[in-house]
Amino acid sequence: MAADPKPDLAASLGHTTAATHPVTPPPPPAIDRAAVPPRLILEIVNFGAEIPPDAQAHIFEKFYRVQRLDRWQQGGTGLGLALVQKLTEHLGGTIQVASHTNQTRFTVQFPLHPVPSTLGA
Repeated sequence: MAADPKPDLAASLGHTTAATHPVTPPPPPAIDRAAVPPRLILEIVNFGAEIPPDAQAHIFEKFYRVQRLDRWQQGGTGLGLALVQKLTEHLGGTIQVASHTNQTRFTVQFPLHPVPSTLGA
């Protein structure tokens, strides 16, 4: 089989375009690193459980328990989330909850720089 004597138009145009109009990727977006301190973000999602809006404001209080939410009837003292919040804050972090559409999401953020200790304070 003999080679096609006609030049490959697409290849010719590609070489011509690349030679006359070099493609330079756009620069990455500028980020002011001083304005956005580095942090570690953890998200924990529980599908199938929803915390009512009126209870969300209280779930980090000591001994608070959401009624009617414990499907497995495991009980508890209501100290778990209060302890998690205190430990998170001690480490310079934050914890938030969002609950809707049959799921609950906890978002925990920690700074990636040393935080002065508050032990004994």
